Amino acid sequence: MAAVRHNGNWQSLTSRNNTGDFPLGGILAHTGSGGSMTLTASDGKTGKQRVSLFAKPLLAEQTLTVNGNTVSANGGGWQVLDTGAALPLTIQTEMPWDIGFINIENPAGGITVSAMGINGAQLSQWSKWRADRMNDLAQTGADLVILSYGTNEAFNNNIDIADTEQKWLDTVRQIRDSLPAAGILIIGAPESLKNTLGVCGTRPARLTEVQQMQRRVARQGQTMFWSWQNAMGGVCSMKNWLNHGWAAKDGVHFSAKGYQRSAEMLADSLEELVRAAPKR
Repeated sequence: MAAVRHNGNWQSLTSRNNTGDFPLGGILAHTGSGGSMTLTASDGKTGKQRVSLFAKPLLAEQTLTVNGNTVSANGGGWQVLDTGAALPLTIQTEMPWDIGFINIENPAGGITVSAMGINGAQLSQWSKWRADRMNDLAQTGADLVILSYGTNEAFNNNIDIADTEQKWLDTVRQIRDSLPAAGILIIGAPESLKNTLGVCGTRPARLTEVQQMQRRVARQGQTMFWSWQNAMGGVCSMKNWLNHGWAAKDGVHFSAKGYQRSAEMLADSLEELVRAAPKR
């Protein structure tokens, strides 16, 4: 995990509240005149990492300064820039740039998890990213693409399930076209509550429909599926998670311990799947 700090006139923009040439993920930092952006490891650790930037210069011959070293653009448009730098990492420039996702990998190997979404988003947000967003995805070289949406869709009483289902199927097809060798995993929307009164609380009116739609997409699109709700304990499980301090008081979000617990259960399920797979 890394923390980001801006100095000067840099702006953070998201596709939820703005329009523009957003790359995969829907988040970018736009440079101002001068100033800098610094990334630090959340746990305070330092060391050599493989750090690359997905960035777009205004002019093809522009440069960035990364930890005092010059990194040149490879022409115009969105592109991957390898920095070879270590955390903490400071980016400076006097010219306009858009900085999209930043990839940080440990040279020692292991699993790299890249969270490419925006809090409060729906899968439909992908349509607000640039037209070539699937090429952005292809450049990640991901081995597994996880789609974890559904809660915000379930709180939309006017959602068109059939239309949403088709958009999900289209997205699965586009992912498979972009990364033919990658696995695709759909995480079903977890148990969530509109209010926490009573024994079980009140679920969003469309939650069950959204969860069923996700299962159909996984089956038709031939992807993997993991039921977050079943992992929690099934229907009526959110109150138990609240009582254990694993969920936020709103009955929708989770506490840090709850997200950690969910991640561990998902990891256990994936490891079990790998162990059960035929040996090659």
